[in-house]
Amino acid sequence: MIRIVSLAWKTGDYGTTVWHHKLGCGHVVSQKRRLPEGRDLDCTQCDEDVRAQKELDSMPDPEAPVTDSHAPEAAPEVELDDHAAALEWAQMARAVIASTFRIDPEQIQIVAGDKGIEGGIIVLTPKDVNNLLKGLTRE
Repeated sequence: MIRIVSLAWKTGDYGTTVWHHKLGCGHVVSQKRRLPEGRDLDCTQCDEDVRAQKELDSMPDPEAPVTDSHAPEAAPEVELDDHAAALEWAQMARAVIASTFRIDPEQIQIVAGDKGIEGGIIVLTPKDVNNLLKGLTRE
């Protein structure tokens, strides 16, 4: 998005000078040359915010539906008396998964039935994927 430069200031010494331009949106853009105040400048941070918002809007709703069905054999069987207990069990599983992968619980969908957890879906942002892959090397 194009924004008007409202303020400009210089930091650094000879040969390492950097000009900081405060834009009308409040973001600061740094570059080697000074632009006059009142001049238009592209704000990459606003562009990134718009792109990220569009990506978030296109993601599926993170709230998981609770279905009434039986848990698969691999999952531990837990006898639950009612719907509220199934929801409580699903929320506990959601919290454990969120802390394990260090993501927000809202990114996790858990499907629970009368006998326990049936399955789940984890929605990861590009940032989450990069955080999970940190430390891995390509061979």
